[in-house]
Amino acid sequence: MKNRILAFITALAILVIYFPAISSTEAQALEPDQIVSATTPDSPANTLYGASTPAPTSDSYFTFTLLDDGTYEIKAKDVNSMPANVVIPSTHNGKSVTSISDFGFDHCSALKSVILPETITRIGHTAFAETALTNVSIPESVMYMSEDAFAFNDSFQYNIIDGARYLGNETNPNLWLMYVPNDTTAFVVKNGTEHICDRAFMSRSSLVSITIPDSVITIGEHAFFYCTSLTSISLPTNLLYIGEYAFYFCNKLTSLTIPSGDIYESAFSGCTG
Repeated sequence: MKNRILAFITALAILVIYFPAISSTEAQALEPDQIVSATTPDSPANTLYGASTPAPTSDSYFTFTLLDDGTYEIKAKDVNSMPANVVIPSTHNGKSVTSISDFGFDHCSALKSVILPETITRIGHTAFAETALTNVSIPESVMYMSEDAFAFNDSFQYNIIDGARYLGNETNPNLWLMYVPNDTTAFVVKNGTEHICDRAFMSRSSLVSITIPDSVITIGEHAFFYCTSLTSISLPTNLLYIGEYAFYFCNKLTSLTIPSGDIYESAFSGCTG
């Protein structure tokens, strides 16, 4: 009898030890499509020009406004409850999300990273001002971005080239020229740049010459406002847009070829040279 009891206890011990090992082995053998993962609002988003894109952040964090063109503009519903890492959705109710509202995420002090979809064409005034953002990858689709879109972000990193500030993405880090130093006398816009932001050269009274590559397709409003020493400029022939007062009171301009495109009537006001 004692031998039977001892054999039973030994067998039971083996079962207890053996079956957890089987469960562990089976778990390791799961196929990738059987593995369940979850993305929370605070899951790490991509760093500057990098990493894979997690699932979009829940629509419950946003307010959507239907625009005249049938697409949506987006902004934070509550700046105090915005997650640290946000993925802007590309669609809402089956329609594209194309615009980040003026002041859209302004004062979202917890916001550390944001991923923008390729549907975004506009980033409004102070859209991401006074946040904890350190960098953002700008989609190629963006055709308008305010110069103060990322203002008052103490740790925000621009791409600094020849003293100027650029923003872009992994493919084109100098997609947007945002700002040049106040004491600039001559400047060559980086080849591959497509957009000169609003007020990028505003009141650079010492600027005498500027070289703009053929890659540039838009020049923002007030971009060269009051550049009173600028004497000549050659504009790209494929320029699509020149904003209002872009060259206002550049009164020493003596030669200029204006391309066809969407050009504000006030773009060259005060150019009396």
